[in-house]
Amino acid sequence: MASRNSLVKGDNSFSKYVAIVYFMATIVLYTLPAVKILAPYVFVGLFMLLFLPIAMMKGSKEFNYVLLLLITTLIAFYLNVLLGIYSLTEAINEAIRNIRFFLPVLWSMYVIKFCPPKHKKIILAFFFVLTTVILINTMIALREDPWIARILAQDKLADTAAVRAYRMRNVGGFEFAYMMGIITLCFTWLAINVKKPLVRVLSIIVVATNFYYIIQTMYTTLLILTFVGVVLLFVFYVKTPSLKAILLLLCVVGVLLSAPICLELSSLFGDSLLSKKFFQIYQALSGEGYEVLGTRPELLLDAFKKFLLSPIWGGNKASVSAHSFILTLLANNGLIGIITFSSVFLQSRKLIVSELKARGNSTLLCDIAFVYIFVLAIMNPIGYVFEVCIAGFFIVPLFIVTTSELSFHRRLL
Repeated sequence: MASRNSLVKGDNSFSKYVAIVYFMATIVLYTLPAVKILAPYVFVGLFMLLFLPIAMMKGSKEFNYVLLLLITTLIAFYLNVLLGIYSLTEAINEAIRNIRFFLPVLWSMYVIKFCPPKHKKIILAFFFVLTTVILINTMIALREDPWIARILAQDKLADTAAVRAYRMRNVGGFEFAYMMGIITLCFTWLAINVKKPLVRVLSIIVVATNFYYIIQTMYTTLLILTFVGVVLLFVFYVKTPSLKAILLLLCVVGVLLSAPICLELSSLFGDSLLSKKFFQIYQALSGEGYEVLGTRPELLLDAFKKFLLSPIWGGNKASVSAHSFILTLLANNGLIGIITFSSVFLQSRKLIVSELKARGNSTLLCDIAFVYIFVLAIMNPIGYVFEVCIAGFFIVPLFIVTTSELSFHRRLL
């Protein structure tokens, strides 16, 4: 206990004058669209990596985690080089990308353990103010062009002058949209837990606004994934057996009636892309085959077939992007690749959850955020979508710890 207290005391100067600035600066570099365009790639990557050696010195758990991250990254690096998946430069970039993907986990450990409550609140408030600015800009842009959120998902190198102007206006694209799904889960969790009526009403307003934004972006996967996450929050929150049984029954009925529900949603969304997507899902569920869903299922199946050609170590890079981080990883690095990634992913969850439990905090929101990220990794190429990692691995634990000071209902889990 004495050594821990001395460590915290010794970290006060860093915590007060450097850590809070570092975390906020990194959030800006990786979240604000205009800064992402202007900041040099090498600088942005190295700036996040600066925290790696600092994290290693903060405890045995952090040291062991970094060691696991570096070993698994090295394994993937050698596979990518030896199997010819990437050139040496590309393989180095992938290795750095993998480390950056999980670094927000170490941010969480540091802030939860060493930063005073005031600094936690400042970081969280800064993040939500920044997010609100981007959200407002994006919703205004969506009124000008309903497709802009999807257009901004394209490679930045393919930008026209008009598209680049939207980025410089801090209009969010694919990355920001999926980050907003996690933020929606945060405020749903707060709304169902908090006792204070004003906080609950404000949380519900935030959730409703976020769902309106999600619908405007026309990302079907995002809408479904966020909605399912909200449902899971309610199902696992409830303790009363009869009420839980009713909720589970409604979920089963919803799954059984998913085809007609999708047809109704198709009518509800009018002429938007969501209408087309839900009608395609209805057709697929009605027995017309996965082909009606467009090219994505074919890309996923192509990557899976390439994985089956060499299931142990991979080496069969798909000629076309599989539109899936997990299936691309399987095709490239086989079972070895997915095991190395999953081991770090599961250890990330274990590290954060154990720290939350040690402080008497609920882990439900954290668990659902991890499920959200993993499912999203199956459905989308999120390897470089660091906004999602920052939101899921850093903001969610920080949100749980900070809002626990509010008057909560008795835990129902």
